[in-house]
Amino acid sequence: MDRENQPLSRAPADVANAADDHAVYAFGVKITGLPALPASPEPPRAGSPRTVALRTVPKADIDARWQARASRRLIDRRWPDGRLFLAIDEDHRVGYRIDAPEIGVHLVNATGTEVLLPEPEGPDWFWQRLLFAQTLPIAATLQGLALFHASAVRIGDQAVAVAAPSGTGKSSTAAHLVAQGAEFFTDDVLAVDLVANKLLAFAGPRFTNIEEHEVRAVEADRREALGRLLGESSKQHHLPPPVSETSLPLAALYLLQRERDVDEIRVEEFDRSGTGALLASAFIPHLCTEERLAQHLELCGLMASSGQVYRLRAPLRGSAAAVATAVIDDARRRLPRDR
Repeated sequence: MDRENQPLSRAPADVANAADDHAVYAFGVKITGLPALPASPEPPRAGSPRTVALRTVPKADIDARWQARASRRLIDRRWPDGRLFLAIDEDHRVGYRIDAPEIGVHLVNATGTEVLLPEPEGPDWFWQRLLFAQTLPIAATLQGLALFHASAVRIGDQAVAVAAPSGTGKSSTAAHLVAQGAEFFTDDVLAVDLVANKLLAFAGPRFTNIEEHEVRAVEADRREALGRLLGESSKQHHLPPPVSETSLPLAALYLLQRERDVDEIRVEEFDRSGTGALLASAFIPHLCTEERLAQHLELCGLMASSGQVYRLRAPLRGSAAAVATAVIDDARRRLPRDR
């Protein structure tokens, strides 16, 4: 067999079956190979979840597998002093190499069905950040799911999402939505698929990163809905809020736009002026093949034409709690009462 078409690694049948017993679901993907990941063991109620197998191996095995002959760098993020923070390289025959020096190197095969990663070191919340923020989203995208840069909550029996660029308050808004009575669904990454001609949203892991001051802004008796504190880094709290469903119909996507000339929060109907923000809401824009671009365009067009997208205009430095109040009030007004 051609080396480039071989699986990343092999596991005895009994090991594979044992791993399957501990399967969890996140981003519409069935994840096997690592027990006790903070995600739901319940499969989605609809759709056919894809599967990704996680394998912990020595770094030498990852290096040996990554014999890229025609790789290109997709992401190169560095600290102010020039040290590497995150790099993602692609070789269409081998897959994707994700390098975060503080955590290690992950390797996703070209079909998104298998991942090699080093033996985890340190607290679970520390090394799992890379897995949830980059590695599994890449695997889900490669398997045909559409990923949006959005956090989402459950209101009634539907998912309500808030999409926005990094640093503008998605996670904080979702935290305050939970504090105001919604249920956590996903943080920062929302997986969507078209199932039976309807948009279905898939939950992320039981993991969220929220600015410390936003957690403290939540009333003390509501903080437990966000889960116990796992750890802290860079003024962020890492928390494991519960997830009650792994799939829900997508009811609404609010495009959060922070603007200097806006002095009050407004929810507006979607129009052509918001098209750019909607198209830019893809979470993995660097995996931009014609097929994935066409899929994203199709889903965005379907959401826009069916009245599921709204513009959420807010002051540049406005309160995330106030944004959450505007979202939950608007969503509850729009959602059918029988749901």
